[in-house]
Amino acid sequence: MDADQFADYVERLRRADSRDVVWSVVCGYFDQAGFDGVFYADLAPGRAILRTNLTKCWTDHYAAEHYFDIDPFFRHSCSQLAVTSTGQDYFDEHPYLDRQERQFILTAGETGMTAGLALPVRLAGPGGVGGADPLTPRETEMLRWAASGLRTKEIAERMNVSAATVEFHGRNARQKLDAKTREQAVAIALTRGLIAM
Repeated sequence: MDADQFADYVERLRRADSRDVVWSVVCGYFDQAGFDGVFYADLAPGRAILRTNLTKCWTDHYAAEHYFDIDPFFRHSCSQLAVTSTGQDYFDEHPYLDRQERQFILTAGETGMTAGLALPVRLAGPGGVGGADPLTPRETEMLRWAASGLRTKEIAERMNVSAATVEFHGRNARQKLDAKTREQAVAIALTRGLIAM
């Protein structure tokens, strides 16, 4: 894309009078730049705005499998204001990915999504630029149940998941909140206003 094309893109964004028009212009820009898919997430407290031009088949599967809870994009790419390579083509650059995150990426690769870029505009987290909640909805739910005094098995029943899944969400929440125990994670989440009693 040359300078004139980019200037045209910026002008079309400036004239856009709705979110839908902005989304259309952005998708057109990335398509012209050779990107097959675009995913946008604004995870401000109390709301989540997600948009994508990926296939409905993939987005339905993503929702049905609760991939939001394990998608490494939210855990790793949203914690720094840096462009991050994503997808199975870049596994070697991300040795910190756990088994479940790697499996998610391989599953996405089966649909053709083998490489991409994460372009954060603002950081996730209570101390970040955007002030977004660093916890996934399932991690937050797990901590709310723990705050009410429930143990793993009881939380699993309430969330309709296995005890192992509860432990997974708990481990991720502790890691994100830099907590050593579940109780410390609950205390930090309460203090930061991420959960309420």
